[in-house]
Amino acid sequence: MFDQAPLAEGRSTREPVDGAVALRGLGHAYEGVEVLADIDLELEDGSLVALVGPSGSGKSTLLHLLARYMDAQRGELEIGGLALKDMPDAVRHRHIALVGQQAAALEISLADNIALFRPDADLQEIRQAARDACLDERIMALPRGYDSVPGRDLQLSGGELQRLALARALLSPARLLLLDEPTSALDPQTARQVLRNLRERGGGRTRVIVAHRLAEVSDADLILVLVAGRLVERGEHAALLAADGAYARLWREQNGAEVAA
Repeated sequence: MFDQAPLAEGRSTREPVDGAVALRGLGHAYEGVEVLADIDLELEDGSLVALVGPSGSGKSTLLHLLARYMDAQRGELEIGGLALKDMPDAVRHRHIALVGQQAAALEISLADNIALFRPDADLQEIRQAARDACLDERIMALPRGYDSVPGRDLQLSGGELQRLALARALLSPARLLLLDEPTSALDPQTARQVLRNLRERGGGRTRVIVAHRLAEVSDADLILVLVAGRLVERGEHAALLAADGAYARLWREQNGAEVAA
């Protein structure tokens, strides 16, 4: 799916000014099959944005384009006022963090795993990131605590790996967090708490969350609805329900006739 020539590294000497996102006429196809078309969008710096839609609607592809895992075949994409393709790799990695559904841990201490992109972080900062990812209590219960090494002192479950990756992203200096179903391996109660923490302690960063369970992201500042690669609706939860379109249909499929969050 991602087989392609290496991407040309950007050479801009500028840095993104913030985590605002602008997409203009964005489109992409795989082997001639269009997966995203005519995406025009502006996301405010510091906003919490939910990206929802049926399976195969292009949500993960859009996140991968935002992270520059590949270049869009059509249109323009800017982060913080700077074209993404013009960012040097080091700048992009510093400003953008992606948490995918398949997370991994390195065979180093849990503290160093979390501080991977912030090696200067102290233990208090590391623990706060772990608390926000609902992982601190689990780590502190281990005999070696944050000195524990995955694969040697413990085996992390899928949900724990997800939370470890999320803590790593939260501690990073990134101004744009891209989260691809970051709670898919978590129980509903933990998932709700993680998402609540993301909203309340986002640190002024732009957060784009791909979500399957609409109820978990119904309080997002902006909800984007993708269907067959097209952005068919955008707005807040109540307004989208009142519009009785694609979002309302998805909501009813998951929650029955109930229309309140």
